[in-house]
Amino acid sequence: YLNLVPVTGVIVNVERGEDCCSQMLTLHTAGGIVNFIVDTDTAVLENRQLRAGMRVAAFYDSTVAVPLIFPPRYQAAAVVMNSVHEGRVTAKKNYAGGIVGRADLGILYLCQGVGPVESTDGDYVGGIAGLSRTTIRSCWAKCLLSGGNYVGGVVGRGEEDSVTRDCRTLVCITEHGQYAGAVSGTEEGTFVGNLFVSEELAGLGRVSYSGKAEPVSFADFSALEDVPEALKTFTLTFRTDNEILKQVSFSYGDSFDEEAYPALPQREGYYARWSLESLEDLRFDTVVEAIYTPYITVLCAAPQRENGRAVFYIEGDYQEKDRLEAEPFGAQDALPEDMEPPAFRRQALTERWKLSIPDNGEQTHTLRYLPPEESGRLRLYLHTEAGWSQVQAREIGRYLVFPVTGNDIELAVCTVYLAPWVWALAAALSVFLLAMAVPRLRRRCKKESRERMAPPSC
Repeated sequence: YLNLVPVTGVIVNVERGEDCCSQMLTLHTAGGIVNFIVDTDTAVLENRQLRAGMRVAAFYDSTVAVPLIFPPRYQAAAVVMNSVHEGRVTAKKNYAGGIVGRADLGILYLCQGVGPVESTDGDYVGGIAGLSRTTIRSCWAKCLLSGGNYVGGVVGRGEEDSVTRDCRTLVCITEHGQYAGAVSGTEEGTFVGNLFVSEELAGLGRVSYSGKAEPVSFADFSALEDVPEALKTFTLTFRTDNEILKQVSFSYGDSFDEEAYPALPQREGYYARWSLESLEDLRFDTVVEAIYTPYITVLCAAPQRENGRAVFYIEGDYQEKDRLEAEPFGAQDALPEDMEPPAFRRQALTERWKLSIPDNGEQTHTLRYLPPEESGRLRLYLHTEAGWSQVQAREIGRYLVFPVTGNDIELAVCTVYLAPWVWALAAALSVFLLAMAVPRLRRRCKKESRERMAPPSC
């Protein structure tokens, strides 16, 4: 294919040739009228029927003699149509390409691959062709590419007799295995005059070559002749899974601040976030997705009892990044000075905690607390601006459940018992009652004894 010369133009006439198996195409080109003979030896891409009005590229062999007539008349070796692909290509197995999965025959000329190309479970992914055994010439690629092994901007892999010539790429490879490059995943085949823009990728696998697969700046790239508009402009897109919320055109290397983000649509039971939190130095078409994640309704703190159960739980709507922090706080062996003991009772500090509750937009939260094993009667106190105040908790299993207000909480847990003087008073009262009851009991017993001993009356 190195001897083939392309002529690009629009078909203005199709006539029957010298026999029943040939046609003569008349092309209107930039240099004037050119005729081509198409017969059974001519490769026509995809075997499409040639009609007037089609823009095509016809190739002739420069080593074959041609008649010296005007307009020029050549024997067509191949005829291809300029192909532009802008949609998404997704393959489950091998061979995914922006134009063809496998290029085994013919020529790919002046094609453009400007849509995402991926193989979810296969190899050989290319902006133009996944695997090439033929000639790819003067093609342009601006693609997001992802796959297994052999991922390339023009071709995932070329065979020994393949030719990739004068192609231009600006690609982003998001996922790959072995062998990935801005032009080809490997060095196999012949490469001539290919240019690419990338600060991360080499041209052929891990190596770039001057005159074969050469990096250039975007300024030099965009100044090349006949650069398609799609390769010079970029789009920032904000979208949900079923709606485009906003699109902004930008230039290579632009940055955006937080004001560029549109409002996130909310969904009940889910919290939303953007897939990208920074939009700096953008060098490719960028899609920012709205990601919806179910709320976490219960958070547990790190401290645990000996049985492995968490000391604290908090109920509410929380995100994956949220954490309930809890740590022992202050003196653990003495009551706070400003805490008033209950009447007729004394109490001892069991433990004291400081908690930090993540902000979920609510002022009141439901907290669950697991007391220590074999703890006695407990009282819970929360510290507020007015001092320590007792909270009323209800039992759910082993946990005590109560509401708290705010995000920074100080909790004191106290064991309550009767004061010693109360026990002494109770003992003294018992003795007094017993002393009062004994004489009455004696008199009653004597009376009953006399009544039993008295003779019966006649």
